[in-house]
Amino acid sequence: MKSTYLDTHEAQLYYEVVGHGTPVLMLHGNSQSHHVFHSYKRNLQKSYQVILMDSRGHGFSHLKDSWANRLFTIHDMALDVAALLDKLHISKIILFGFSDGANIALEFSRLYPERTLAVISASGNA
Repeated sequence: MKSTYLDTHEAQLYYEVVGHGTPVLMLHGNSQSHHVFHSYKRNLQKSYQVILMDSRGHGFSHLKDSWANRLFTIHDMALDVAALLDKLHISKIILFGFSDGANIALEFSRLYPERTLAVISASGNA
């Protein structure tokens, strides 16, 4: 398993990568972290490259001091997903999102339809 941080202008974003195959990014809901997907990770890593990410301001991810008191949006977090995929050299992905993670997945697919293989959206409220 590889776990590290993506450093952006606004945040340091924690992520983990395990397994091999078609990449699947798991996006958690508000006030959650990547930990909610550990059982999925164990099962999916046998057939997929599983990527778990903590959204900015959640889990092990944090906003940089200059951004700590600023508001951020689902759109901003969809751009974080694109930055992570760029860093990992992933051109197309399956997105699984729960709650706000579903909203992020839907926004990413709207912005980057050519990079989206599929969206699994659970309990989104967009």
